[in-house]
Parts: sequence; structure tokens; C-alpha cells
Amino acid sequence: MKIEYIIIKKEDDFCNSVERFKNLLSTNSRITFENSKIKFSNVALDYSIKTENIQNKKERIFQLIFISNESDESRSVKHLEKIDKLFKRIIKKSGIKFNLNTIWDEVSQYYCKSCYPRINEIENLMRKLIFRFMIKNIGSDWVKKSFPQKLRENVEKIAEKNEAEGLLENSLYEADFIQLIEFIFIPYPKNRDINKLFEMINAAEKLGDLEKVKEFQPKSNWERYFSSIIKIDDLEDKWKKLYKYRNKVAHNKPLTKDDNKNIVSISEEIKKALSKVLDGLDDIIVDNSDKEMVSEVAKDSISIYPIFEAFKNIQKLTINSNILKIIENIGKLAISPEIIKNLERANNISKKFKKLDNLSKENNSIETKEDNGVKNEN
Repeated sequence: MKIEYIIIKKEDDFCNSVERFKNLLSTNSRITFENSKIKFSNVALDYSIKTENIQNKKERIFQLIFISNESDESRSVKHLEKIDKLFKRIIKKSGIKFNLNTIWDEVSQYYCKSCYPRINEIENLMRKLIFRFMIKNIGSDWVKKSFPQKLRENVEKIAEKNEAEGLLENSLYEADFIQLIEFIFIPYPKNRDINKLFEMINAAEKLGDLEKVKEFQPKSNWERYFSSIIKIDDLEDKWKKLYKYRNKVAHNKPLTKDDNKNIVSISEEIKKALSKVLDGLDDIIVDNSDKEMVSEVAKDSISIYPIFEAFKNIQKLTINSNILKIIENIGKLAISPEIIKNLERANNISKKFKKLDNLSKENNSIETKEDNGVKNEN
């Protein structure tokens, strides 16, 4: 197992030979060179150092390789990690402007190979969950009804190329890792009739009248159907972190010991959650009235638009009501740009909130005076 570097510096009379480069490394008292070995902290590794001068660029290049011949890969990883960290520390503190590039890292490859099966398992568990959930509640034609057109066309092309029998067999395996999470975590309202929402708010005469807008509160499929089975904090964020690690692994980008620990921790937590949901899937029932919406959410990502300018005023109101949080979320509904541009309508809503706010303040003031009067009488 080895790590290989290319180190570039300006050609001058500092550190301009293999021997002087070895002397630079030896400035750290933990490092010594004996024959063909570099020794540090009771560990001996093979090494190779070569150098050449790039005349027309006035640059010097060093090629450095650390090699561990341990039969136990984990020991090789441990030793190479230590020398890598120590070497980079020496270069950083040397005072010489080096350009350090790691061009071959079998430690990183070791972690990539170790992590791939874990990430692959999580990805397939999510596919299994979505497939079973949709087949159970929507039926076998859910892919044709629900897949976004571009993704469906892509799946059909690949299926044809691979001589697969049909769309259903290849559907989820052509969905990207991050696309899988959209079905689970994108929030959507049961009622998307924005005109009805405005009518409800306009007709409200007291705070209690706003209870009806709860049906417009966006919730994800995880919140609606799965979260009651198992509670897991920040599941969506953890899935996105795992997605970033997946890309590192898939493209053989540098992966560290800490990255490996994070992948193990996150994947174990997600695996536990998905497995428990799969075990309880038979108990999840989607109402007939909600099935069309579930299918629609699978079809495309609900567009997320900025909160109405008028809704920003909500944060300034003093009404003590959870309804306001619901109203704030309304800004995240699937609303056409035409409606968003309708600022006159939004301003009317803002005025309605202010009116309700004033009524609330007046009621609180009357109640306070009455309470004070009762105290004085006593």
C-alpha cells in the first residue's frame, strides 16, 4: 500500500536536491532515514524520492512515495495515515512555498472500498421502501403515472439499450440517489387550491377562523406516513450528507478516516430507520383521497417559490398563535409565478393580518383592564 506525492517549488538554492529534501524532513526529530527506510514513531516504511528541474519554468519537482508492506491492510492504513499527517505538517511549517499534490492515495482507496457496500445498501433500502409503498397504495402502473417525464424517458432508453422487459423493472435503479429523497422529504399540501386559501384568509374575522388553513400546511411523505413508526433527528440532512460522501466514493475522491467514521455512523442510523419503516409498511394506509396527491408528488418536485412579500410582515405581528407558523409555510406552496406577482392580492392579505393583530391587541387590553379592576375591588 502506498501514497504518492508531487511537490513543486520555485527553483532556487533552497532544498534543491534529494539529500536536502531528506534533511528538510529530518528537521522533525521523529523522522530518521536508514538505508532504504524512513523511520518514525517505531514504524519503518519504504520510500522513494526523485527530483528534476523544469528548466523553462524555473521550477523543481519532487516525487515522493511512502510504501507500507504490511500484510495486514489496516496496519498499513494506520502507518501511512501517520506519515502523511506528519509529512504535510513539516511541509506547512518549512517556510518554503511548496505546491503539494497527492497523486495516488491507496489509503483513500481502502476507505472507498470499505464504504461503498454500506452506501449501496442504504440506497437500495430506500428504493425498496419507495417501490413497496407505491405498489401497495397506487398499483403496478405507478411508474407510468408518477415518474417525471424526463426521468421516464431516460429509464425507457436505458431499458431499451439493456433489452429490459419494461419500465417497471428499471424504474428506481435509474433514479439518482438524491432524487430518491425528494419523494420522501419534499413537503406538499393536501389542498393546493391557492384561490381557496386566499378566500379563507380574506373571510377570517377572528383568529379561530384561520384554523381551516391547516389543510394547506405542507408536510412530506415522511411526516405523513413514516415518522410515527420511528423518530430520527435530521434524517433529510443526514441523507444529503451521505449523498456527498457517495459522490466522493463513486468518483474516487479523497476519503479520510473521519469520513469513514461519519459514513458508518450515518448509514447505520439511516439503515435502522428504513428497516423499521419497511417492517411496519403493511400498517400504513393512504386514504383514497390522498392517493392522487402522493402520485403527483412522485411525478415531479413541487416548485418552491419565495415567501410572499406580504407574508414577510407576519414575522412582525404580535399575535400569539401557532397559526402564524402555518401561514408562513404557505409561502412554500406550489404557487404559480403569476400568483406570486399579484402583489395587490398579497397586500390585501397583509392588511387582513394587521387587522386581526389589532383586534387581538384590543381584546388583550380590555382583558387586562378588567383584571386590574377586579384586583382594585379586592
